[in-house]
Amino acid sequence: MKRLMMILALAAAACNPPARPAAKPAPTAESAPASASAGQGALCPPWNGRFDPKGPLWLQVARTREGAFVQFSPRGVRRDPVTCETEAQVRILHREAQDWTSDDGRIEVAYAKEVLAYRFRCGSAAFLLTQRRFLGQGEKVIHAESYPSDESAWRPISSGGPAAILWGPVCQPPRR
Repeated sequence: MKRLMMILALAAAACNPPARPAAKPAPTAESAPASASAGQGALCPPWNGRFDPKGPLWLQVARTREGAFVQFSPRGVRRDPVTCETEAQVRILHREAQDWTSDDGRIEVAYAKEVLAYRFRCGSAAFLLTQRRFLGQGEKVIHAESYPSDESAWRPISSGGPAAILWGPVCQPPRR
């Protein structure tokens, strides 16, 4: 009977995540309990945003100082059930063509749209940028840059910028 009550309590806790994700840091792959890898269930519930799953693929969430539209894709949000890291994408639609040159000067790209892939540690309000794709005509990727995702690449979320705009819809639990 005690074992059944413990299982029910754990199941209830998994279904009702804490209201404030910043209360404790999200576990990392290194600090995840052995029970998670032993197949006893996920540590994090799947992402359940406050957006209609049949709604638009991209939602406008902000505008830049230059007038570019910043859009968020709620359908593309994914949460790792063990680490609780949550991935989301942002699309930026620039008003005018933009030029980008690689650090070594070997690649030059003219683009009007870009898609940024972010990974969040919601509990500790940290993020990293994992990929940037430059889009040409017809949403065709004309160049992609991948960025390191090691521990030193994680940054705290500060006010302003796409990461701060995304943190709310990606990391806050949905209103019920």
